[in-house]
Amino acid sequence: SPDGERIVTASDDRTGKVWDANTGQELFTLKGHEDAVTSVAYSPDGERIVTASDDKTAKVWDANTGQELFTLIGHEGWFVSAVYNVDGQRIVTGNEDRTARVWDADTGQELFTLTGHDSGVRSVAYSPDGQQIVTGGEDNIVRVWDAKMGTELFTLKGHEDWVLSVAYSPDGQQIVTGSWDETAKVWDVKTGTELFTLTGYMFLTGYDSEVLSVAWSPDGQQIVTASTDKTAKVWDAKTGTELFTLTGHDVPVRSAVYSPNGKRIATAGSDGIVQIYTTDMDELLQIAESRVTRQLTTEEKEKYGVLDWN
Repeated sequence: SPDGERIVTASDDRTGKVWDANTGQELFTLKGHEDAVTSVAYSPDGERIVTASDDKTAKVWDANTGQELFTLIGHEGWFVSAVYNVDGQRIVTGNEDRTARVWDADTGQELFTLTGHDSGVRSVAYSPDGQQIVTGGEDNIVRVWDAKMGTELFTLKGHEDWVLSVAYSPDGQQIVTGSWDETAKVWDVKTGTELFTLTGYMFLTGYDSEVLSVAWSPDGQQIVTASTDKTAKVWDAKTGTELFTLTGHDVPVRSAVYSPNGKRIATAGSDGIVQIYTTDMDELLQIAESRVTRQLTTEEKEKYGVLDWN
């Protein structure tokens, strides 16, 4: 949730679930879809949740009670992705019917359709200022659109397989994309429409399997990716170098996201388990101190930055 107090998850069991982010306790279940729930997202004010499903619908829910408010109907295929824009007034959805659609978030009315992909649209995202929409498709192409008019602005070509996940950087100047071709790429979106002249993109290599999910840290300094290789990886967003790997899942990791304050990362595996990792050094030291049954050596203190004030 925007305040970091709750986590919402999607599942193949046809439900979404809302959890207490601090205790891990399940708060309530979003029931109503007739097939797998493929995507979930909070509205910016935290009052609503949108879910996308293989039952060819998306649904909007009251985020406090779990009550279904209305259903988005109009796509002809499976819903794959759904997100709110920055002011919470619109929702964009990606679908296997080769389109993305923009909806009025208050009424559920369809406003317009984004057409141009030759295959299903796997992922959608709004720019932070709400002026653009980016879509990733099974045609291996990333398309950027005017969010108000629905017109295509330019395309980003370079992936060799399906583009499974897309996300804008917090400042809106870059886009990260994850693909079935086992890479993620970062693109500079300032320079306009010419293909292969975008000078700011880089390859994030290091995977033996497909990149299923990408997300920026709130400060824009890091990127987290999730993969079928059963790990999530954290990268330096400026250089593209791998910083560390998050292990613990025994199955493909389908999604990875930062908490709003950037101090935690949540990963979701295809086994239905969500794991929470901390990136905060103080919290890491507290966890370590609670588990260590002996005094740290001088070498260990220096390695982990532990200060001895005695």
